[in-house]
Amino acid sequence: SLSLKSMILYTLASFMQMIEYPSYQALIADITPSKDRTRAYSLMYFGLNLGMMLAPIMGGFLFKNYLWLAFYINGATVLISTLLIYFFVQDISIADESEIDEMEYASDNQNLWEFLRANPALFLYVIMFSISSCVYSQYEFLLPLDLGNMFEANGAILYGTLSSLNCVTVVLLTATITQRFARIKDVLKMALGQLLIILGYIVFYFFLEIRWTGYIAMIVFTVGEIFCTLSNGPYLTNRVPVSKRGRIFGISNVSNSIMFSLMSLWIGRMYDSYGSQGAWILLFVIAMISLILNSVLIYIDPKAYPQLNENKKSRE
Repeated sequence: SLSLKSMILYTLASFMQMIEYPSYQALIADITPSKDRTRAYSLMYFGLNLGMMLAPIMGGFLFKNYLWLAFYINGATVLISTLLIYFFVQDISIADESEIDEMEYASDNQNLWEFLRANPALFLYVIMFSISSCVYSQYEFLLPLDLGNMFEANGAILYGTLSSLNCVTVVLLTATITQRFARIKDVLKMALGQLLIILGYIVFYFFLEIRWTGYIAMIVFTVGEIFCTLSNGPYLTNRVPVSKRGRIFGISNVSNSIMFSLMSLWIGRMYDSYGSQGAWILLFVIAMISLILNSVLIYIDPKAYPQLNENKKSRE
């Protein structure tokens, strides 16, 4: 069993990781020209899922006799990645500024809250992103519950294979989707991604008893995940000045965490009180709210940031 010391160290490590993540997201934007950001975030997303696909295999081999080695390997990789950033990413202005929108380098005296009030489209995006991220994450909560109730012990095996398919689909399709849909606006990619995620949930809910349909649903769901991931980072960084990127990512992550906590509580209570059907209905309602907010964002974004649309057309 875990000791109190171990739990404190794990909690502290998770806290430090949450502090690091907004800076890491902003750093990618700072060293990448705006026209290449989708590919940069795509590469990061690809690497993340490749690691998630290979790590359980390595962990499985190490778990029985060399569990201690897994912790040393994890610590070494974190240290190596930090040293690589420290020694090789010393100038965050290496991106070609001539190809980056002027608004990214705009100097203003607004604080963070004044900036958000002056940019309602960006504020709407943060709310919509928080809700849509929570909708996405519920497949890790509702799906294993339903699979366990329906297939008992085999439910865990089925959920494991579905999760593996999720990572494999990301690794196989991310590069292709990035290239084929490069000219589509980020707000449209978000909407398409949310539609596919909802469609995947619908197939999960109505055809869960037929095992093979779960794999089709997971592929559809994962393609939606890819579209959302490829659009969220570039959308935010192209509309936020360099001086505020880290703080905006931080606000977005905090909002996401609060929304996730509330939504998990609501979904859990619905599941206990009204069963699987009640929980899924609530999830679909919240998903539709997120999609409606995305539709509003599609309408107001060109008016809020006309220069970005003009720059995109000129590049095409």
